[in-house]
Amino acid sequence: MNTLPHDDQPDVALATWLSEVGRRRAPAAQPPVEAQATLPPAAADHPAARRLVLLSVLLLSALQYVYAATMLTIVSLPALVFFGIR
Repeated sequence: MNTLPHDDQPDVALATWLSEVGRRRAPAAQPPVEAQATLPPAAADHPAARRLVLLSVLLLSALQYVYAATMLTIVSLPALVFFGIR
């Protein structure tokens, strides 16, 4: 049977294990080659794409206010609706 020298004393076993783990070092991580790729200069500074993104953000923010105004209008309607029959 394989036993550790400090099996009967868990505090000593834990301290031994922690000291052994503390001496170990992880190997230095190398970033993958794909992560180091950058955009070409022409694609990174394209004004039409930037203008399209800004316009879409502006449109989405304006739609939030339109939807909020519509919901407030619906909520402010009277709760009781009468149906008339001739």
